[in-house]
Amino acid sequence: MNASLIPKVLDILFEVNEQLPDNKKHKLPVPMFWGERGCGKTESHLLYGEKNDILTIVIPTGECASVGDVIGMPDISGKTTEFKVPCYFPPSDYEGNVLVLLDEPNRAEKDIEAVLHGLVQFKKIFLSKYVLPKHTVISAAANPPSVEYKTNELSESLMNRFMHIHIESSAESTLKFFREVKFRSEVIDFLAVNQDLINPKRGDYNFIKELTPSERTWDFVQT
Repeated sequence: MNASLIPKVLDILFEVNEQLPDNKKHKLPVPMFWGERGCGKTESHLLYGEKNDILTIVIPTGECASVGDVIGMPDISGKTTEFKVPCYFPPSDYEGNVLVLLDEPNRAEKDIEAVLHGLVQFKKIFLSKYVLPKHTVISAAANPPSVEYKTNELSESLMNRFMHIHIESSAESTLKFFREVKFRSEVIDFLAVNQDLINPKRGDYNFIKELTPSERTWDFVQT
């Protein structure tokens, strides 16, 4: 699929999430959109949130310096230590829709990756006891590993918890996306006749073809 279909996937997830009982919302599948840099993965999420008036939180996991950037910092002012979650997370009782994008999780350090398990599997941060609002959809976007792009190998356990979707990276799909997000017409016209300049290093490697299902896959399907 191309990046222009990401909003449709998010629409479906928000609709399904509303139908799930509160004690089953953590079972909502978390899509992982794989695609080459610049193909519109992150931008599609931001535009979707803006268009639908959804609180959109982008967590640049590959740029986080420590786990504190995700789980917050410890507060030792009382008799027990409590973690205060980062300010970009809304209160757990927030009633609006929330979209959380885990950006480039395959560039995160291993201690940060460990924290992502709780978010992806249970929609919570265990050390802080923070739970994401019930109207939350979590998504992820990553560039596939290549000789030109340094990534860390995600654990099989975490990979197994995503619904993997391949984003096409072709001149045609890129131009279609540019038109849908209202790129300037002169830019589109120029690239239409100079398609080799859109992304000269584009490859045709489909990373998710190497992934295989597991029992958890079918648990997601039946949910």
